[in-house]
Amino acid sequence: MNGCRAYQDADREACLGLLRRGHDPRFSEERFRWLHEEGPGGRSHAVVFESDGRVVGLYAVLPRPAVLDGRPIVAGRDVDPVVDPAWRGRGLFTRMLEWMLAHGDGVDVYYNFANAASAPGFLKRGWSVTDTLVDHAAQLGYRRLASREGLLWAASRLVLPHGDRAGIDELAPAEIAALPAPLAPAGRRFAVDRTAAFLTWRYCRSPLQRYRVFARRDAAGIRDLLVVRVDAERRRLFLVDLVVYRPDGGRFAAYLPRLAADLDVGWAGVWSTCPAAWRRGFLRSPRARGLPLLVRFAPGRERLAAGLGRGDCHVTYGDVEVN
Repeated sequence: MNGCRAYQDADREACLGLLRRGHDPRFSEERFRWLHEEGPGGRSHAVVFESDGRVVGLYAVLPRPAVLDGRPIVAGRDVDPVVDPAWRGRGLFTRMLEWMLAHGDGVDVYYNFANAASAPGFLKRGWSVTDTLVDHAAQLGYRRLASREGLLWAASRLVLPHGDRAGIDELAPAEIAALPAPLAPAGRRFAVDRTAAFLTWRYCRSPLQRYRVFARRDAAGIRDLLVVRVDAERRRLFLVDLVVYRPDGGRFAAYLPRLAADLDVGWAGVWSTCPAAWRRGFLRSPRARGLPLLVRFAPGRERLAAGLGRGDCHVTYGDVEVN
């Protein structure tokens, strides 16, 4: 056979070999199963390109429950599209995109964070840049006051709201699995659901990174939840996700005094389209160009778009980092 067809379980080993040749030589079977077979939204929708019995292309989409204008939809997040190095430049990527659009039943909207190499292929097939994720940071400490760190620390001290170390606890996986349904971000038309099942799969079972999860509570219950990744060597704290459970929740900065003290970090960064109030006190990098969010509505579902544009989407570093 020569051409596109649906992925089958018997293709797993061939796809692993393809991913190692064309994407990441460390790509493991554990990672493949976690991404494509164990997601809370169900198995991936995947297409392979086969030539004379050999798999030379793979394109997969993770189905994720989402909300658009208050209505439940299915959003398809593409991950690890790859073409064998020997087959690049022959239009395989475009043919796999077209096959997915024609056969991806059940997906209402596709979204991704394509890089400079793959973005043109998506843009030619109807994807458009809907928003941009821009990085913001806060300097929590310094080694020398007369340094760039010291200057950023002084600037951060001027704009960061005062935080409170009380009422913040680190959560175990069993506690995360029992969390209630979160609130949708106010003013954001499109947002992927961050249910307990998703949080457990994404941050407790990930074979790619180690995450820590903290929650802010008071007598009335849980306000919000913060997922972080620590780079101990560089003393950096990546704020990966923020999930809100009450209208008075949604503050990255509220966690910083506790985390800076407990984790011995000097810098915290957040990369998202979260509402500005959530990241109040963080400084935008003057050199940040941002990462584009590409969106395409499935054939026949374009009417859902209704002017979806900048400021309408809610995505976080956790959405980007999944692959």
